[in-house]
Amino acid sequence: MDTIYSDLAPLYDVIYGALLHHGRRAAIDRLAAKWGESILEIGVGTGLSAVHYPAGCSVTAIDLSAHMLRRAQTRLTRRGCRHVRASPEWTGISIWSGSFERRASPPCRSSP
Repeated sequence: MDTIYSDLAPLYDVIYGALLHHGRRAAIDRLAAKWGESILEIGVGTGLSAVHYPAGCSVTAIDLSAHMLRRAQTRLTRRGCRHVRASPEWTGISIWSGSFERRASPPCRSSP
């Protein structure tokens, strides 16, 4: 699977950036993250949605693709999103352990 995303990663933002922006933004707004909450974003991709989390929360963003994670980390660093951490350590994370108050997986397609 990582081979597919290694090829897709450079084009992902061009193909899905504007097309899915509304759905990603709506998902983050619906999440309504509060100050101090821990959030796990599953499937961060290139970080297009991750930059929209409020600064008062702590976000761990995971993805199966190392190529996508590198792009996400670059985007987060450029945007100064110190409260979001793109993590390759997804295998050790238990999403239902209680470590995270919220879990997010922004939509794969936009909804009006």
